[in-house]
Amino acid sequence: MNGSCAKDATSDELRRAAQFREEPRAPSGTDEVSAQVTLLIERDDESVVLEATACVRSNDRIPQNLREEFGPALRLLIDHNGGVPHGLAEQTVSVVTDSRATHTVNSAPIGDGASNAIKHFGNRGSGAAGFPYEIVATATLIDQGVIGKGEPVSLGVRLPGSGGVKGPEADVLVHVTSGPPVALDMKHRSGGVLTNSPDLRAEVERAAVAIRSGQLGSFVFVTNGRATEDFRAMLAEVNARLVPEVEIAATSDTLAGLGARGIDLDTPLLRVLEGV
Repeated sequence: MNGSCAKDATSDELRRAAQFREEPRAPSGTDEVSAQVTLLIERDDESVVLEATACVRSNDRIPQNLREEFGPALRLLIDHNGGVPHGLAEQTVSVVTDSRATHTVNSAPIGDGASNAIKHFGNRGSGAAGFPYEIVATATLIDQGVIGKGEPVSLGVRLPGSGGVKGPEADVLVHVTSGPPVALDMKHRSGGVLTNSPDLRAEVERAAVAIRSGQLGSFVFVTNGRATEDFRAMLAEVNARLVPEVEIAATSDTLAGLGARGIDLDTPLLRVLEGV
């Protein structure tokens, strides 16, 4: 995955976006001639918005609507959380000393095996829309009241697994006011369709384990498109099996049982929100 911002996001623009101190350092595996300057950013919230928005806006692989909506959405998310959410904080930004501005983010994701919420602001690959969509869709859900006031969010959280199987990863984890948190799996589809697949089925099964153990209250797929009937049928099948399992788990006096007792069984435990 290429980490370069588009050519109009120059080093000077990135420097103006934040307060920084410079610490010259040669990256491992390179010689002194190709040494980089590492900028250790001491950020305020606005500098995060400016710098992230500069790279997203200049990346023509990202759909125009996301490029335009990203900055306001990120500000709304920061306002909702009362600060920059986990997954955007404590970043290290490397800027190549020639004309190629590289923007590599090293945040500290939560959970063993979790991926960074942002790997590269300037991702030029086929998944370039993924991170901007996560931010814009989250802001939409906040604006619609689906994510309520007093329910902060974290980005890129891997839940603990069990039995040698890794847990599910939440692109967005909503810390709801009562009961276990809700995991959101953001799926931007350029073709507009979310279909069933072995990978998604495996993710649903991992989510079911986390719900049954009381780690999650529910797991929600969020997409800009629509879900196919076979995808809906797969969710319905696992839901039908999961509800009685949660009811049984809730009778236990263990921590998992306490978590399961906080789960709302009147709402589908596994569901999809379309057209977001």
